[in-house]
Parts: sequence; C-alpha cells; structure tokens
Amino acid sequence: MNFCPFQTENSLMTFICFAIAILNKTGNSWKSLHSVISKISENASKSSLDKELSFLIKYHGIQDDELWHAENILERVKADRWQVSFYSASDYPEEWLQYGEKSPPLIFFKGTPLNNISLWCAIVGTTQPDFATIDLVRKTVEFLIEFKCGIVTGGAPGVDSIAVESALLHNIPVRVILPMGILHYTPHNSILKATEQGICQIISPWTPNSRWSKSQAVRRNSLIAFSSSVGFIFNPSHEGGSYRVAKNLFSRELPVFVHMPDKYAWHLRYSKLVYPIPTDLNNANTEVLKKILFKLSQSPNKTDNCLPELL
Repeated sequence: MNFCPFQTENSLMTFICFAIAILNKTGNSWKSLHSVISKISENASKSSLDKELSFLIKYHGIQDDELWHAENILERVKADRWQVSFYSASDYPEEWLQYGEKSPPLIFFKGTPLNNISLWCAIVGTTQPDFATIDLVRKTVEFLIEFKCGIVTGGAPGVDSIAVESALLHNIPVRVILPMGILHYTPHNSILKATEQGICQIISPWTPNSRWSKSQAVRRNSLIAFSSSVGFIFNPSHEGGSYRVAKNLFSRELPVFVHMPDKYAWHLRYSKLVYPIPTDLNNANTEVLKKILFKLSQSPNKTDNCLPELL
C-alpha cells in the first residue's frame, strides 16, 4: 500500500476507505474527491488530520455501513496485492498530473510505476481484428523496438490485447489502463509475471468494485491519450472507442497513425496529423513514421500544442 503526500500513517487507511466510499456514492466522480483532497492538503496540519477527516466523513454523508463496505473492499485489494496511489504521489503517472481534475484522484495498480519512459505510444483498435490487422499490429509493435518507447493501451480483447502480448514478448514496457475495477478483472498469467518483472503496469482509476460501463470506457480512453505522444489506431469502427484516443491526440496537435480509415472512421482522413500505418513495415514507406517517432523520442519534455517540426 502507498502513502499519499497529505496523510499520516495512522489516518491513511481511514482516508482510503473514505475515498472509496465517496467515489462509490458519487458514481466515481473524480471532481468530488479532488475537492476533498484539495481541502485536506491545503487546510489541515499534520496534527489535525484525523479531526478534519472525521468532519469530512460526516459532511459528505458517508454512513458507517458505507465505510464498512469500503473497508471490506480494501481488505480484498490488499489480499490480491494491488497497490494504491493518490494524485501527486511519487508513484502516480506523471503524464496525468497536468490535467488536474480530468485525471483520477485515486488509482489502484500492479507493477512498478513506469515514469522513466520518454515516449509512450498508444495502440488501440477494434475488438474483432481480421488476420491481416492482427499481423500488422504485431509488426507495428516489433517496429517500435528500436525507439525504446513504451506502449499504453486499454487491455480490451482484440487489438489492445494483441499489442500487449507482442510488446511483452519483446520486453517493451506496457501500461494497461482498465475500464473497470480491479475486482472485476482477471489478468493473464503472462501479464502478472510481467508486472513482477517491472515491464508492465496495470492501472484501474475506478473503485475496485466498479463493473465495466460505457462512461468509464470513454474516460479511460482519455487517460490512454493523456499518457501518449503518438497514437496507432487500427480499424476504428465508430466515433466512440479508439477514435476518442485519436481525437484527444488531435486536440493536442499530436500525430496519429491509422489503419483502414477509409473503410471505418472515414472522417480521420481530414486531419493534417493523420498518417496511414504502412502495411509493409520493411520498406521505404516507413520513412515518415521513423522521422516522427525519432523527433518525438528526442523531445521528452514536449508540452501539448507544441508539436516538433517533424519533417
């Protein structure tokens, strides 16, 4: 378990239970918990944390049975050896910090925090790829080896899971962001092994008892994009899902490579930041891709809306 920067050891477990309870009560409202964290970190001294926390529990109408339920959830989290981190803690994804209340105030994770990767590449796409797409996803992952980057994805069946399997096969660091709570997720043994080896991190920004929901999947896609400096989108079939990752990257003036935009999300053709994923990654068609990835890998401190001159 991890300490947050504004809690004492004695009050930490109570605060985590309170955080789980308020997220359950508000339907995983990040803004509500961010507000609580802000009040505690700014107004409470170390000596008054317990008193302040007791007041907030009553103020937000958290009942004893809700805290008891949260405590039971936390015991299951600890038993399964998941860790907890709050916004701004040292083991929280640093790429998310600049987005404030758009980022989760509390995360549950397995694996060593991967905060030393200079280039994250989002790889997302259809849950039902054909054989040609499966092959291209694997070849794209292999192509990325030389850029010493990390891969961030959503862990869904199809393109996401294929990218994870291929990356781990080549010891490429992976961050998997879940659209559900950890009590409703069963990681594959290879992923668990990779978390123990320090090359994979699984993150859930939801309360552990949260089942999959469309709204959580949508918010998860934003976190995938927030982690990334470039996107690889395979067979986006509609304006939801993986297309939202592309849209977020566009808004930050970052490049996106897309496979089959004409057949599926055809409107991706009209962004100046969209490039086709070369179907043959062994010839001169990769020149633009290599230049973009090289420039991005050389600009680890690049901020949004400041895309380097790529070509």
